[in-house]
Formats: sequence, C-alpha cells, structure tokens
Amino acid sequence: MAIERDGLKQPLSDDTLYYVQDSRQTVGNCMLWWCVKGAGYCCEIRMAGLYTAAEVRRMRDDVDVPWPAEFIDGQVCMHIRRDTIRTKTPDA
Repeated sequence: MAIERDGLKQPLSDDTLYYVQDSRQTVGNCMLWWCVKGAGYCCEIRMAGLYTAAEVRRMRDDVDVPWPAEFIDGQVCMHIRRDTIRTKTPDA
C-alpha cells in the first residue's frame, strides 16, 4: 500500500519535497532520516535526502514517514556532541 499522507497527516503534494523518517527507532532524542538516494540512515538532517511525492509513494508505509522539508527545516536546532569535544591544555 502506497504512502498517501505526510507526518502532518496532510495528503502528499507533487509540488513538495520530503525528508523521510524511519520511525522504527530514534538515536537519543534524534529522529532517523533516509540518506541521499536511500543510502542508509542518518540523524544529521544535512545528510538526509530530499524525496518527491512520487518517490515517497513507492516506500514502505509501515515504518517510513515523509515530512515536508519546509516544515522540518523550520524545526532544526544545532547542538554540540559531547563525544566530539577535545579539551586542550593551555600552554604554560
């Protein structure tokens, strides 16, 4: 069965681009997104693919949730990952 509605419960629009969420899991409190060309999953929205309504309709409807890119882009927040911080000792 084809996906016909987005995460906002609106019908898919041929004039809209979508990010596609894999709703099976989250990483911490971050959503998982389909990468460009469906090449895996990511939490970083800048690595996520943009998909047309026609592409979305061919995806699995039981776990994939399309979200209008314009809506998601308005929800993005930046954060610093603790595991990437490297402390530096001041020069003596």
